[in-house]
Amino acid sequence: MPIFDPDGKCPLLNKKCIKHKCVWYNMLQGAHPQTGMPVQEWGCSIAWMPLLMVENAKHIQGTQAATESFRNEMVKSNQALNDIFKSSDSAKKSHAKRNIYFSPHR
Repeated sequence: MPIFDPDGKCPLLNKKCIKHKCVWYNMLQGAHPQTGMPVQEWGCSIAWMPLLMVENAKHIQGTQAATESFRNEMVKSNQALNDIFKSSDSAKKSHAKRNIYFSPHR
């Protein structure tokens, strides 16, 4: 099933498509974002815009999910590190009350 009808009307010239004479007429290769079927055909870049925008939105959504997942892992890691620092500070305070020298490098 073609994405673009080359015998159709050009959205820019408002007349029949001039195909390879037009700079907007390009080869599209890849997978159809809605069906996953391989695509390799010539057509108008303007006519492909909605299809390409769907593909772009899918990739943006995946990137956003990965960023959110990374953020959540960093929050967990930072919280664990803060807990370690808090316990280290309380150990320093209890040793200081007993006049014991505390060195973190021992």
